Amino acid sequence: MLRLALSPVTGNRPAPWWPPGALYAADFPLGRYMRAGTGVPAAEAISFSRASSKLAPDLAGNFLIFAPDMPAITDRGLLLEPARTNSIRNSAGMGALAGTPGTLPTNWTRFVGGGLTAGVGSTGSERGLPYVDLTLAGTSSSANGTQISFDSPTGIPALGGQTWTQSVFLSLPAGTMTNINFVRINLIEIAAGGSALGTLYGTNIRDSLSATPQRFSETQTLIQPSTAYVRPVIEIAYGSAAAITLTLRVAGGQMELGSTFTSPIVTTGTIATRADDSLVLAHPAASFDAAAVLDTGSVVSLLGHMQATPLPVGWLNGACIRLLTG
Repeated sequence: MLRLALSPVTGNRPAPWWPPGALYAADFPLGRYMRAGTGVPAAEAISFSRASSKLAPDLAGNFLIFAPDMPAITDRGLLLEPARTNSIRNSAGMGALAGTPGTLPTNWTRFVGGGLTAGVGSTGSERGLPYVDLTLAGTSSSANGTQISFDSPTGIPALGGQTWTQSVFLSLPAGTMTNINFVRINLIEIAAGGSALGTLYGTNIRDSLSATPQRFSETQTLIQPSTAYVRPVIEIAYGSAAAITLTLRVAGGQMELGSTFTSPIVTTGTIATRADDSLVLAHPAASFDAAAVLDTGSVVSLLGHMQATPLPVGWLNGACIRLLTG
């Protein structure tokens, strides 16, 4: 006699995408959400608000725009940030006209030493940010330098003791860094009358510049007690008899009161503020421990978070959340 034993088959059931024991999970790049063991739509998993539009980067380095009250989710994850103000009034480079010397964007200035010829090249948009190309060519008659500033000496109010972060996207669409000694991002402290009190120098970024746009930043604490304004400056230094040909592409200049830079805030004539992100999780528990897997690969924890309280944005340090569980 043939005997056949049958048992339940469980191997064909796919494993859940959330970790064992989780009561809540949000996979932001893939748009998957779980509450109490059941997949739910985003509207039942999160509540979000932001009073302004916002830019956020994807994995390819492009900046995408998100309307007010729309969470900034790209293939990198969800970007949550505090409110910040870009105090550079014209980061978009409005008013630039190509030529030699051409016309610089409104509020921008440039000093060119050593007899070199400066010009304004093309303008446009790259990776979602407006840019201006600034050219420099010739053979220097002396050891000197070029300074590019995004605002006037009294354009950005500040106070001694404050910490500011300056950032800008730079690239070399044409030319080279040959015969350039250094390129750095400096911050000049300015007195109430408009005179310079001192310069806080950045690091040399010459060897990091390439045809690919990169964001460079410097964080400085103002040391002059009588500081009334700050002025962001890009400095390019060269020696005597230096043959130079370069085009510096400048985009997304930003001056923020704080110790880190945040996503770009494009300005076209006046300062602009990006409102803070507010995300509330519809977690089934009144209090819970959350864990976030970031786009950097690290995992950060948030212990004892209350159900109806917006997530604190500071714990993420500018990274994007890929997976949030609790």
